[in-house]
Amino acid sequence: MYFCSMKKNNLKIIAGILWLLVGIMLISRAISWILEIPNGWLIISILLGLLIGFAKYYMVFKKVSLKNINRISSFKEEKISILKLYSPKSYLMIVVMIVGGITLRHLEFIPKYTLFPVYLGIGIAMILGSFLFFRLKKL
Repeated sequence: MYFCSMKKNNLKIIAGILWLLVGIMLISRAISWILEIPNGWLIISILLGLLIGFAKYYMVFKKVSLKNINRISSFKEEKISILKLYSPKSYLMIVVMIVGGITLRHLEFIPKYTLFPVYLGIGIAMILGSFLFFRLKKL
């Protein structure tokens, strides 16, 4: 028996909740920078964020979500350790993305309003990707 074992569907739901929460956090961060957007650029920034979000979802996050869902579904055990939520490669990618985001936010020469559409877009893509985890049948 593994550390904190659970059924496959519960593992998928936890993964979906994590994606959803991270997406909400990224969008919240973007919204906190909204007052830094130059006059007249808010609509363009939002539209750019939406474009980035849907493109990132369809080109990357949808495939990553489905791959992770199918990986979890393929486990033979009835109960699976929560540590198997993601593959080792995915854990590495998560660390790189977190470090990259922190680095971008702390670079003085990058204005926050330029990060607004990126954070908004990635947040939208993560929320869209999270919805796939809540479908409990094998995809």
